[in-house]
Amino acid sequence: MAQTLPFFIPFSNRIEKLKILAEDLANIFTENLQRKVEARYLSNHEWSVINTDNHEEAIFLLSQVEAGYLEAYADFQVLFGLNRSVEKKVIIVEQNEGCRNLMDLRDCRITYPLCNHTVLPHPVTLFLKNNCQLQEKSGELYRGIDASLVAARAVLDKEVDAAVVSSVDYRLLDHKERQKLRILGTFPLHDQFICMIHKQLLGENGTVLKQKCRRWSKAAEDRLHDLALYYDDSNVLDTSMLREAVAGLGHTLKSFLKHQDELCRQANLNYQREQLDKIQEKYNRLAIFNEKLIQMYKEVRGSRDQLNEIIERATDRMILFMKDGTVIGASRAFSKLLQYPRLEIIGKPIMNIMEAKLNTPLDKLIQQVDFELLRSFYVTLQKKDGSRENFKMEFTLIELSGAKVIVGVISKKEHL
Repeated sequence: MAQTLPFFIPFSNRIEKLKILAEDLANIFTENLQRKVEARYLSNHEWSVINTDNHEEAIFLLSQVEAGYLEAYADFQVLFGLNRSVEKKVIIVEQNEGCRNLMDLRDCRITYPLCNHTVLPHPVTLFLKNNCQLQEKSGELYRGIDASLVAARAVLDKEVDAAVVSSVDYRLLDHKERQKLRILGTFPLHDQFICMIHKQLLGENGTVLKQKCRRWSKAAEDRLHDLALYYDDSNVLDTSMLREAVAGLGHTLKSFLKHQDELCRQANLNYQREQLDKIQEKYNRLAIFNEKLIQMYKEVRGSRDQLNEIIERATDRMILFMKDGTVIGASRAFSKLLQYPRLEIIGKPIMNIMEAKLNTPLDKLIQQVDFELLRSFYVTLQKKDGSRENFKMEFTLIELSGAKVIVGVISKKEHL
């Protein structure tokens, strides 16, 4: 009997639903290849395709980079893909822009609203982080369709040279906007797992096996969705941008696989350093702001104390207001005259309790007082009980913390 074929699964067998799916697939492979196929579960970093001998005698479920390596150097064929999302990342540029490939984005400004805090081990992500001026965005502005709208318009307005958006959101953009944009390339939004088998092992059963896998996916659709996995067997391995990104990082697919953990650690370290620098910059700005705030508080407190002293020591019927008419203080004598508690006057427009006896509106007269063109005029004051009384009011300007305050003092009652 022929030797058992291993079906390498990059997950632990502790996930029961995943184990059931893997066993189903192993049975389908066994039936169609006339070889016993056995699922073998691997924890993270336990296994790498580049360190595996005799590639031809195994079936693999692996990452896009590893799948690209097997397709390029080991004559393997794709059976299907299991994606963590139906979406992909789409790099968009302006239609008439000269960018034709990934290398053209070197040193360009690119908006990246979908970037995770931890760098994904995908070559395109690493290429963009290492070679572009990344404008990382987050928050409410970059959730849902808003992300694509803002990012696309940033490209159209030439604020950036390119943008990364979700493929689903990109399709929701206005048709006229999409006509002005062009997709430079796509790459996975989340981890993508591709099932690969050697062409020689597959023989003439390729079409039949693919059909059976597709029928299996329909029957297992609910279980796949429970694991947030989506079956796909059409163009799941597009290596054009993948290869370009790997080359741009100075690697071949093989050397990238050997060093991807180190590259990701370095990229994450650089990211963390950038975040620390941003935090330090914010802290420095906050420290400066705090010093200014303390100084402002001292000045405001000094002005408040000075204002309280002016009001509390006043025996005159006095009211203080800004040039916009907002009352900021009133003496006890003034409040008693109008029968209002001081708290009911302060913060209100002076026009609520005072009218000018002249034909000129009160706000115009206040402007003249502010320019020191007018020193006094007769006013009508309205008391809380609704009665009205006419007085002559003298006006003086004082300055508190650089702001002008108008002091109005009742000098005499009209007709006295």
